[in-house]
Amino acid sequence: MSLLCDALRGLQFLHSQSYIHRDVKPQNISMYANHAVLLDLGSATRLSSPTATLSATPGRFGTIEYLAPEFEKSEYGTAADVWALGVSAFELLYRYHPFRHSKNPWRAGAEYLQPAFRQQEQMAVQLLRSSKDGVGGVILRMLRYQWSEINSAMRISATRALEFPCWDALDESYSPPRKLAKK
Repeated sequence: MSLLCDALRGLQFLHSQSYIHRDVKPQNISMYANHAVLLDLGSATRLSSPTATLSATPGRFGTIEYLAPEFEKSEYGTAADVWALGVSAFELLYRYHPFRHSKNPWRAGAEYLQPAFRQQEQMAVQLLRSSKDGVGGVILRMLRYQWSEINSAMRISATRALEFPCWDALDESYSPPRKLAKK
């Protein structure tokens, strides 16, 4: 799970600089020098502060399968990136996408998809709660959203996710990426 840890560190850095990625997905995570790095910052934008939000812009940014519920429904911020990484991590851990839909069920006009989404959410939550390594608990917190009937607390930040003890179990030889030297 060092890949998830590295990706969280990447988000933590982006968010600390008041940037939001807006298209986190497995295809935008790659390996460099044995560490995961975030790619494709073409949709990224600078926020006025790390806690600022943007107004929903349905259909303009991101990839449907990784969009946080709030992305097209209300204001969104850096927590939308955490959701997308949580979905990606779930896929990595369980080898399937937790939410199979062709539209964001929270977009106006797509409300009919919400019952299927909630059923998929229930199955994902059960799997994550049964995880024994602690990473499932982190991913569960990454997939929280305010309209959930079973997982509605505030979504965890990348910084807070990195504070969980599950990362302590990483191989002793693992070390975080070094900062690139300025040329």
